[in-house]
Order: sequence, then structure tokens, then C-alpha cells
Amino acid sequence: IEHGRRLYDPERHRSHRFIYGGHDPGACAGYTAAQTNWLLGYPDKAVESAAEAVALADRLAHPFTREVGLEYAAHVHLHRREPEISLAYMLALDELRAEQRISFIIEPAFMRAAVQLAQGAFDDAAAMLRETFAPGQVGTTAWQPYGRAIFAEALMQQGAYAEAAASLRVAFDRIGATGERVWEAELHRVNGMVLLAENKIEAAQASLHQAIRIAQAQQAKSLELRAATSLARLWGEAGRRAEARELLAPVYGWFTEGFDTADLKEAKALLAELA
Repeated sequence: IEHGRRLYDPERHRSHRFIYGGHDPGACAGYTAAQTNWLLGYPDKAVESAAEAVALADRLAHPFTREVGLEYAAHVHLHRREPEISLAYMLALDELRAEQRISFIIEPAFMRAAVQLAQGAFDDAAAMLRETFAPGQVGTTAWQPYGRAIFAEALMQQGAYAEAAASLRVAFDRIGATGERVWEAELHRVNGMVLLAENKIEAAQASLHQAIRIAQAQQAKSLELRAATSLARLWGEAGRRAEARELLAPVYGWFTEGFDTADLKEAKALLAELA
């Protein structure tokens, strides 16, 4: 991505936005870098890349390029658990889509439900995604495992554990069919939390371990942190405080930025409790 960004010239390559996927490659590199940086464990770089991509899309005044830039910026702020900022991007998206009559990459309901989940509106999130996942309703194939994870979390908060588990099974089947593994570690983490809520402790630990292993294999440090925090909390509550700290401390210690984000704040607070 970075090599492509260095090669890109907005004047020389202006025709590419009409050829390759209908969007500008320079902006594409920017918002793809934003997603990738967050996954790799650089939440601040992710925000910088997203903002740069949106600014470039604004300058180009190419509608679909701007649509995808706003969409991925909203998504990055959801990763960072900043629903209010994400919602501001979504409102701009709604205006653009209505004005230009253009479609989307990520199903809007996935992100709106993620905002509701982050704000504690679990019933609303579950209802929205139950309707979205009804047969024939989902408007895009991309990021469905992400949407399924949000759905499962909302259902878990409602106590609908069987339905949450069913949503996760669909997500895992979809990963097997499509190879879209970007959210696989988080799905295993959510599965672990559903199992824990059902008091299936050994199965929950196994699923959280699997989440950590997948995240490590993908170098997805942000997802590894989430999974390690969940497992460390479980161990801490079970009296395995030293093991929990030994698990979480090196993952948290790896990070060099993003300390004001919710995931890192939670990990730091948990380490303090375990000390």
C-alpha cells in the first residue's frame, strides 16, 4: 500500500478512478491503509490514513471514491470504539448516497448496529440485524462475518445464547466458503464470550485461545489484544491472576500508540487489577 501511495499522482492517474473498480487508487490506498493499520496494532496511524483518504476524495470530487472513503473512516472509528465519530461519518454517507444515488461496500446496517451495540442499545442492534439477515435482505457479500459478530454480541447481551451461537456458525461457514478471514479472530473471541455466558468455561477458554492464535498468525495485534484481554479477565476472576497478567502484559506492552482508545484503556485497567 505504501509503495502504491508513493507512486500515485492524482493528475497522472486521474483516469484510473473510472477504470479500476470505479474509485480512485490513491484514496483506495489511504483507506485500505487505515483498515490494515488498525488490524496491525496502529490505531492512531489508522485514523490518520482514513482522514487523509477522505480529504483526497473530497478534493477529487469523485462520488464513489468519497463514498468508500467515508465508509471506511466510519468503520475505523468503530474499530476504535468511537461510535459518535463513526456516526458523524455515517450521516455524511447518507447525504451522499441520497444525492448521488450510489451503493455501498459495507452493509450500512452492520455499522449502524455496531454503533447501537457500543451505546448499549442491544435490543435495537439485534432487531436491526435480525431484519438485515432475513433471507434476501443483505445488500452486499463483503464484511458479513463482521455483521454476524455484532449480531451475536447483541444477542448475547439479551441472553439469547442459542441464537447468538447460530449467528456465529453461519459466520464461520461463510468464512470457509469465501476465505474472508479478516474478522475470524474476533468471531472466535465473541464465541468464547457466548460460551462463557452459558457457563461453558472450558469451551470458552478454548475459543479464546483460538482467537489469540489466529490473531497472532495474521499479525492482527488489535484483535489479539481484545482476545487476550477477554481471556485474562476470565482467568483473573477464576483466581489465576499471575497467569492472566503473564498473558496480557506482553501484548499490551507491544503497543506504541492508541493508548486513549477503549481497548487499550481496558487492558491497562485490567493489568492494574491483576497486579
